[in-house]
Amino acid sequence: MQPDADTSVKKLVPLWPEGKPISSTKIADIDSIMHLIPADAKEFYVRLIADNANEDDIDGFNGNFYFDIVTE
Repeated sequence: MQPDADTSVKKLVPLWPEGKPISSTKIADIDSIMHLIPADAKEFYVRLIADNANEDDIDGFNGNFYFDIVTE
């Protein structure tokens, strides 16, 4: 069976090629646990950039979240 054209591999384009600034609060949190980050991954975290105008949020969403709690 031939694969559909829609399932072919496509080149993904980065949303933020120069990086996306994160809040200075998040940078401070990362700095406080830097000693726990493996050496081969530290460069990624050191290169993060802060933006004081950027609020702590989740991917740009700054609203209320509703989570279902499952108890068994």
